[in-house]
This record gives sequence, structure tokens and C-alpha cells, in this order.
Amino acid sequence: MKKIKNLTLGILGATILSVGLYACSNDNEATTSNNTTTEQSTIAAKEALDENLTTIYSNLTKKAFGTYLIQNGVLDVKIKEEIDNGFIFTFETEKNFGFSTQSFNLANYNFKISNNKLSLNNYSIQKVKSEYIFYKNNNVIEVENKDEILKDFDFIILGIVYDELSKDSLITYQEHIKNYSNQSSSSTVPCPWWNTKTITGIGWTSGSAKSDLHFATIQNANEGDLVGCRSLGGVEVNSKLDGLYFTAVQSFCCP
Repeated sequence: MKKIKNLTLGILGATILSVGLYACSNDNEATTSNNTTTEQSTIAAKEALDENLTTIYSNLTKKAFGTYLIQNGVLDVKIKEEIDNGFIFTFETEKNFGFSTQSFNLANYNFKISNNKLSLNNYSIQKVKSEYIFYKNNNVIEVENKDEILKDFDFIILGIVYDELSKDSLITYQEHIKNYSNQSSSSTVPCPWWNTKTITGIGWTSGSAKSDLHFATIQNANEGDLVGCRSLGGVEVNSKLDGLYFTAVQSFCCP
């Protein structure tokens, strides 16, 4: 069954790339044969190949998710459905993760790769050269510094999955656990992986992300979710989507 799935992923990946390259070729011809206009440039950008999807596809094929997603419970990926020019996938997970004042499980979300975009429900993302393009209900939208966007967790979860999976040199869950076990045997790891809990704050700036984390931690404590827990290290701040927004993460060891 694994061989069949890998073959399916290979065929789908080739299809996605060929469709994207064909679109790019057609767009270049159209731009050359007509006077360049803003509208033509916009259409060409929308249909250009998102090179990050090649990396995302490769990581999904290798089941390489990286430390952040694994810390938040991701174990494996499952192809749920093949669709035109792509497929729908979801994650297999071990636990929930805390994001802002909410708790989520990535196993409850279906992601779609199709037409040179990564999508979740009404939102889609693609990167053309150095520019991110965001869609809602297939319409291009502006997102920067719009507070309501950072309150829409479909957008946030999609952005984090896109950002994490488009990185190079990611590791698998098995590799992560092996490294963790080796460190545990040498007493350098202060908490077993399955006992770790992370809370993530989010904001347009690093300061606002830390502030969101502060309030989220207080809410988790007030709700009893941190009873018996102790913090692990300090707050880790990271930019997402090339600095579009920031996350602030605090890890805990819980009984």
C-alpha cells in the first residue's frame, strides 16, 4: 500500500509541476504578443509556478515535517483524495497544540494542493518569486496589518503549514523521536516528548506576538491546563512567511 501511495504522490507531483510550467509558458507568450499591462502582469503572476510547492510536495513524500509541527503533535501525513491537478491531504497527530487562546488538532483539517496553490477551506497561498499572494474564495486579498486576518485561524494554520513545509532539511517524526531519545539517555532533555505542551502567540510584530502569548498563557493557567506544568526554556520568537507576521512559542513539561 505504501508503494502505491508513493507512486500516486509521484504522479500527482509530476502533474502539478507540468500544469504549472504549462501555465507559465502560456503566460509568457501572451505577455510577449501583447502590450504589457497591469492586468496581464497580475494574471501571469497568479498562474505562475509556485516553486515552494515543489519543496512542500517533496517533504510530504518523505513525511518530513520539521520540529515545530512535530512538537505540536504531527506524526504522519495521509492522502485523502485525488483531485484535478492535485490532491487533498491531512495529518495524523498525537495531540492538540495551543495557538493563541485556542486549542487545535491538525488532524481535523484538510489541506489541498491544486493549481499551484496550497489551500485550507476558503483560503489559498502561493508564492511567485519573492511575493506571497493570498486568496479568499478565489479572490486576491490584502492581509498585511489587518487585525481580523490574525483572528481567522484557518488563515493562520494554513500560513504556518505552508511556512513550515516549504523549508529545506526537515526531519521526520521517527528521526525527531530518535534524536530525542538519544538526548534523553544522556540526560540532556528535561522532558519526554509526549509530555511537552506548547502555547503559541501571534502578532504582526514580535512584540505583539509575545503579548498574545502572555495572555494565552494566563488563560490556559486560569482554565487549569497548566496545572503541574513547568516552563521549558525561554520564549522562542519566529517570523512567518518571510516576516509577514510573527509567532512567540513557550514550551511546558506537563504531567
